[in-house]
Amino acid sequence: MQLTQESARKKIVFWIYVFYVLMIIEGALRKWVLPEAAMVSFFVRDPVVFYIYFLAIQNKLWPARKGLFAAATWIFAAYIVVIALQMLFLQVNPLVYLYGLRIYFLLIPLAFIMKDCLKGEDVKVIILITMLLAIPMAGLVYEQFHQPKTHWINKTLNEDLTHTAMMTADIVRPSGTFSDGRLFVYFIASAFALTLPQWLLENSQRVLKLPLLAICSASIVCCLAYNGNRTSWIMVGVCIVFAAASIFIVRSRAARINALIGFLAIFLLSGALGCYVFSSGIAAMLERQEMAVKYEGDTLKRVISMASAEGLENIPWYGRGIGLGSGGGKKIAGYSGWLLAEREIERNAQEAGVFSLLFIGFRIALTFFIFSEAIKATRRSNNPTPLVIFGFCLPLLTIGLITIVGTIQAYGWFFAGLNMAANNFGKAKALPEEAKMRPQTA
Repeated sequence: MQLTQESARKKIVFWIYVFYVLMIIEGALRKWVLPEAAMVSFFVRDPVVFYIYFLAIQNKLWPARKGLFAAATWIFAAYIVVIALQMLFLQVNPLVYLYGLRIYFLLIPLAFIMKDCLKGEDVKVIILITMLLAIPMAGLVYEQFHQPKTHWINKTLNEDLTHTAMMTADIVRPSGTFSDGRLFVYFIASAFALTLPQWLLENSQRVLKLPLLAICSASIVCCLAYNGNRTSWIMVGVCIVFAAASIFIVRSRAARINALIGFLAIFLLSGALGCYVFSSGIAAMLERQEMAVKYEGDTLKRVISMASAEGLENIPWYGRGIGLGSGGGKKIAGYSGWLLAEREIERNAQEAGVFSLLFIGFRIALTFFIFSEAIKATRRSNNPTPLVIFGFCLPLLTIGLITIVGTIQAYGWFFAGLNMAANNFGKAKALPEEAKMRPQTA
């Protein structure tokens, strides 16, 4: 039966919710529920994505081929040509190229479908899902922090538990429901980005009443305090900067006052929890930071280095194989460890040669587009949410490892789509076609 376009939109939105929940629980399925089928369950989100695409095409909700989406389409075509060249010159398993196309391009249409299909209420549902899931996640993280690395709750997908990431000599780096502690940081930072604006809004605009909002916020602070990864703190810091900037961008004086009061309230709450409730996690994090600086160097320099591209002198102009440096690509190729560079821009260049400039340029253009629209939306709607979400998206879209790790890929493109949807806040609703055709009377 053919759906009306609005019914189809709602169905797509439902499956977007499903995709998002799978992003968060996929690691739990792989390490606890179906460990023997971990490689198969890694692709558990893909059927959902393809079904969303089927619904969008069938019901004429596929993004229009213009602007940035048109650019992405042409870059995809260019990369197919590049792969054809690489197959002539390189001895690489063809499945590596197929996986490369998946991790580079599979989720880009999803971001633009979210932009067009998610309404303000749908964005609020995603915020609500995130905040509520933070409560059980905090309990899990607290338990992981206090259990030894050999306990089942601290299982990761490493074959050897001695490789479990540690915060200190005897304290694990909690992974929550994710397959690795380094991936858990994206849940923490995104949950923070979605929750912080709630404190800056009036009570009537919040998705939760104050008592439950405080519980959800405390849960996110718990996850942050005990996660033991500097990346989460850096990403949270970026979100705070954009939240502070939003106070000066909103037009309403009342909105500014509410935001300032909310800022004070959330930081008093966070500070009290960090000092008196989650102090053991903060102490372990400080110890880890001290050791990291000793052995890895200054944290700020390390962050800046992620945006650099070195060692490009001997790369063929056509690259060394699209997808070869990704986690899945190197497994298909039969390698372990870092086959190509860890840094995103450098590895993109190694994989696609001079053609990598197309994809890197697209990411930069998309980042500037979302940023400019987020400023307009924040000012237009007196709602800091679009700009704070952009604070989370900024490092992911520019230097984030979205073409190497599936979970980071999902977070990058999903939140790019969510940000573009939130950038519609405050826009006048379009009139239905029949209303547009109705003659106007004086």
